[in-house]
Amino acid sequence: MRSFRKVFLCAFVCLWGLNAPVDGAVISDFNNFAESGNMLNSASHNREQNFATSGTTITITEASRSVGSAGQELWGSSEFASFTTEGYRLQVEFNLADIVRSQTNARVGLMTSSALPAGGPTSGDVRNSTDYLYWTIQGGSVRFGGFPNGGAEVESNLFGIGSSGTDVSGLYMARTATGWDLGYLDLAGNDVLAYEYVPGTTVGGKLATINPDGTFVGLYSDMRVSTDSYGLSNLSYGLVTAIPEPSSAFACCILGAFAITRRRRKLTKN
Repeated sequence: MRSFRKVFLCAFVCLWGLNAPVDGAVISDFNNFAESGNMLNSASHNREQNFATSGTTITITEASRSVGSAGQELWGSSEFASFTTEGYRLQVEFNLADIVRSQTNARVGLMTSSALPAGGPTSGDVRNSTDYLYWTIQGGSVRFGGFPNGGAEVESNLFGIGSSGTDVSGLYMARTATGWDLGYLDLAGNDVLAYEYVPGTTVGGKLATINPDGTFVGLYSDMRVSTDSYGLSNLSYGLVTAIPEPSSAFACCILGAFAITRRRRKLTKN
């Protein structure tokens, strides 16, 4: 009886471990992150942004404005493994009440890019100087978009999240063999796949050829109001390992536990 209890306990612990959440490492050191500067800088748009960090919390605010109503920036790092290997995942969490704002078209969320364009007060419009893909919250919806290198912007509102902001607690991008899985976290922290993006497909009535090489991963932001401030947390990135099916995992754990028990018995007899 005592041996059976040990076997059952071992199997339970193994099964719990196999079903525990497997996510990329949460980033707390942002020293190697850099911002593109405003990629819309021109005579009509000049809004710079600020990315302030405290532990695993990131606050995005408008740093300065000369003219215009909009400003877009990328904020990322090239210190991680390139976002081109299947199974890598980028994720961020937030308080949706702080994100959803019906009075503005501002958007914040995840991005991956081939480079960080050299934006700034005199740069002009440099959005199409590199490939970048973003997956963001905008007002009451989740938006996909980006630029192919030298091409035109592609963007589309993919689904609404409601004005109450009670159904989304984060966003994620996961690399697949052919593109990216784009999804969100519900209030319980469960993954909900929203869209499977494959370069060369039609999005919002346009052919989307956006295909960054994944050198940079991080955040995308688009400011529209001078007093905007957005709080995000637990930005994570890393390789997510597939978890075995519960039934097969449990069977493997049982067999392993019995094997361990049997070996111990043999050693005792000897």
